[in-house]
Amino acid sequence: MVVRKWIGYAKKTQAEAYRTHISETVFPEVRLMPGFRQALLLAREVKETASDEVEFQALTFWQDMASVHAFSGDDLYTAVIEPRAQEVLSRFQTKVEYYEALECVFPIET
Repeated sequence: MVVRKWIGYAKKTQAEAYRTHISETVFPEVRLMPGFRQALLLAREVKETASDEVEFQALTFWQDMASVHAFSGDDLYTAVIEPRAQEVLSRFQTKVEYYEALECVFPIET
């Protein structure tokens, strides 16, 4: 399994707008793509600087790199950032990172 990681930042006043965009627009489209397995949107307030921002990490899980092409196109390492997301984000990575998921552990159901 392949994990695709991207990071973006929004001012606290725009954080909810970004979360809404992801949950109502991006994730519903992504979940229909062949090879898509899972997505997580992580958020935390940035306290290291006086930027008054929320950091978002988007992790998407794919069957293999071939599956990622449906989402990212031919340039696998350039971030896909829709115009609406660009409007509410204060800054973002223009490149993404990929990781190989070596192990995945789930609780035992009883």
